Amino acid sequence: MSKLNDDLLNDDLLNDYVDNNLSSSKVNEINKIINEDETELSRLRAHKFVHQTLKEIPVDEAPKNISQLVMSKITEAISFDSQASNFFKFVIGFFVIIISAVFIYSFQVQTDTEGSTSFQFFEKFFHGLSTMLPNFPNIFSNSSITIIGSALIIILFIASFYMVESHFHFKKKLDHFSK
Repeated sequence: MSKLNDDLLNDDLLNDYVDNNLSSSKVNEINKIINEDETELSRLRAHKFVHQTLKEIPVDEAPKNISQLVMSKITEAISFDSQASNFFKFVIGFFVIIISAVFIYSFQVQTDTEGSTSFQFFEKFFHGLSTMLPNFPNIFSNSSITIIGSALIIILFIASFYMVESHFHFKKKLDHFSK
């Protein structure tokens, strides 16, 4: 017969037949196959029944704010503790204040109250810096500076430990929600 008879009728072809999306020659070929083969006729009836049943199913409209509802549920699930970030702000601020205080104290320039200009301040600042750099190793020979430096390093290690732990905790949460 024809090519359609060799392959029999596949589901896509039957769907197109039910939807009336075929050319008249193909419709004639399918009608001929259906008249000759009872199994194909029962398959066509099943397709027509499913097609009609699906048309009768009522379609429910989604709420207009469904996107906002879904996003609010996602953000509630992903919300994280902001106390950790406040801790890091405190530690970073503490280090900035300590480092600034050390620089200001070590490079303090005695300025004259009379006739002092900002140019003279920078000139004295860089002169003081150039005279202190060769003596920089002597700063660490003082035991109090060494103890303060050790305490700052311990604080830095503790802060970095909490930062790494916070990162791994956040990564686990992110992996949990991406699955």
